[in-house]
Amino acid sequence: MVTAHRRGVAAFLLIAFGVTWAYLFTARLALGLSLVNPLVQLPMGFTPAIAAVIVRRRVTREGFADAGLTGLI
Repeated sequence: MVTAHRRGVAAFLLIAFGVTWAYLFTARLALGLSLVNPLVQLPMGFTPAIAAVIVRRRVTREGFADAGLTGLI
């Protein structure tokens, strides 16, 4: 159980930071966009959420039944 938990945390960090940094380098170096622009910064705010969905579905196979989201809608 501890191994799966650590693997999930490591996968989350790699996906979240990897996608964010790849996006930053692409936006700045390849496209020449200013990183001060809020529209350039906006996609970076969603990368932790996307990483969490990927990790819960694909890496740890936990799903969302026990995520506590049932009473919100």
